[in-house]
Amino acid sequence: MDLWHALPHFWEELSNADRINFAIALCTSIAAVAAAYSALLARRSISGTLEKFRAQAFLGVLTYEREVNFSAHMNVIRSLQGKPAKDLTEDERRSIIVVVNFLNHIAHLIRHCYVVPKQMFLLYAPSIAACRDNLLNDAQWLKELRKQTGEPRYYLHFAKLCQRETEDLIWKNKATQIVWTTDPYEPELPPV
Repeated sequence: MDLWHALPHFWEELSNADRINFAIALCTSIAAVAAAYSALLARRSISGTLEKFRAQAFLGVLTYEREVNFSAHMNVIRSLQGKPAKDLTEDERRSIIVVVNFLNHIAHLIRHCYVVPKQMFLLYAPSIAACRDNLLNDAQWLKELRKQTGEPRYYLHFAKLCQRETEDLIWKNKATQIVWTTDPYEPELPPV
């Protein structure tokens, strides 16, 4: 006897309460399968939307780079070659601000997963390394700025982006492990 012929016999053997319970269980199972399929479709949609959002953010970064003339300002940073902050000209200071604000923006985008970290590093790793060498050491721009203003939290994300450890984590596709700030006022984010 096959399943199709056994089904009416099975149904006749059930009490009315069991029939109701069986119908409820069957409908619940069908609803669960439909919900799982719907969740799968939603995940695909969200995934596609996220990729579109990241692509748009990436294009926004490139537009911002052109607007601020990032390359010209980076040439100024590269030419500093460890020059102390006290010896900087006004034009050099302006270029530093443009570059630091731009890379600080990149750090925020990476931190909040608006862009793919490795893509940003493929574009800006040489610039980030130049900033590390020319702006972050003792007697250089960032330390002097923090000392002058009395605010040790200025450009925390820029400084973190320029660290070798951050660069290593991004190249290893472990950007979610970066601790972006040690600011006591910011709540700790759970690991992703």
